[in-house]
Amino acid sequence: MKNWKILSLSFLLGLPGLLSSGVAFASPIFYEATDLVDVVVGEDLWRYDYTVGNETPHDIEQFTIYFDYGLYEFNLVADGFGEFEVDPNDYEAPSNWDAFVAPTDLILGVQVDGFYDALALVDLIAPDDAVQGFSVVFTFLGQGAPASQFFEFFGYDSSGEDILGNSNTQQMGSGQPVPEPASLALIALGLLTLGIRRKQPSH
Repeated sequence: MKNWKILSLSFLLGLPGLLSSGVAFASPIFYEATDLVDVVVGEDLWRYDYTVGNETPHDIEQFTIYFDYGLYEFNLVADGFGEFEVDPNDYEAPSNWDAFVAPTDLILGVQVDGFYDALALVDLIAPDDAVQGFSVVFTFLGQGAPASQFFEFFGYDSSGEDILGNSNTQQMGSGQPVPEPASLALIALGLLTLGIRRKQPSH
């Protein structure tokens, strides 16, 4: 059984160490926010759908997206062991990924953000590739529509060195194109070709 309170405290206390070790990179996660039919009157139900891209030279194994305390709530259900967990029906991941969602909470007087965490079980996200199929349902406590979130991702290089990165999710259609699987390499090749053509003298 996964104890999300222990996991939440581990993420909170271990974050400085994670950010201070390994090699840092940047890579995009795109989101689409969908306003759902509210099941409970007065609660604003939404769903995030994520596309995870890889613009690093190494495979990405895991990523974690954070949900700010005070802005997000999740539907909790009993897990049969005297604890409550986020309803497993409210989040999804591709079949070769293991996903887990921890709710926001107040632990020992500390406001702890929730998180959506996904770990690749078989195929990692290769360089210049992107994976879709990650989603989570939540109640939004803010005004208007939910927006960008902070995230981290993790991987390893060929020598076993930690590959770490963090950024904020980007809204689909916000001006930067969403990479299709294996298309980022084609984009890079196109930009390189354009640069070479511009350097050629005109006749």
